[in-house]
Amino acid sequence: MYCLFAILFLIFLYFNYKIFIYRSYEFSNDKSREKYSKGALLERVEKKSLKILAFHMILSFTLFFFLSLWFSFGIEALIWSMALAGLGMAFIYDFLYRFIYLEDLGIILILGLLINIDNLYESILSGFCYLLIMLIIYKMWDQATGEGDVYFAFIIGIFTKSYMFFYSMLFAYVLAGIYGIFLFFIKKENLKSEIPLASFMVLGLLLNLGGLWWLENSAYLTYMMKEFMHLK
Repeated sequence: MYCLFAILFLIFLYFNYKIFIYRSYEFSNDKSREKYSKGALLERVEKKSLKILAFHMILSFTLFFFLSLWFSFGIEALIWSMALAGLGMAFIYDFLYRFIYLEDLGIILILGLLINIDNLYESILSGFCYLLIMLIIYKMWDQATGEGDVYFAFIIGIFTKSYMFFYSMLFAYVLAGIYGIFLFFIKKENLKSEIPLASFMVLGLLLNLGGLWWLENSAYLTYMMKEFMHLK
């Protein structure tokens, strides 16, 4: 148990270290997909690294604190904190730079499997179903999603069980659609502008998990709110 705790703590430090040293990528004047696929990306050190590091560490420790209260300071709380911190980092990378490191995705994948270790079969099946649907969308409508989003769908899917991945996908596309409308009407972008779908896949997952958590604990939360109001 202590070895597992130490490993997870090292993962936590790794995520925050990556935030500190992460590289931001800028397209050259030619922003075509062809230039991107050939790896013609300019690398620079991001000046906002320290601010993002501070925000990320505060968020991680806050998540761990509240999850620990809920899980009685169990190892499950630490795993959830690491997973949510990793998903948050993936959100930042994709939203700002349309790029996520493969090693980071691998760690998030492992944490997701650890979370659903008791339902591993359903978790993996959910991931493959999400991946399959995204692959069909990618093959039928090339510009509706990117190839990286297809593989990222598997990682998002393993955090849910059975058919619940569908709600994550639904939330993701609804949020991406709203963001696309905002870009078109407010920022005057064209219809071919890229949308960071992986970021909205993360948000869709969080909305899905938050909704499930509320449904499972609504009775208890209602009871606690009544007790709190009674004390006041």
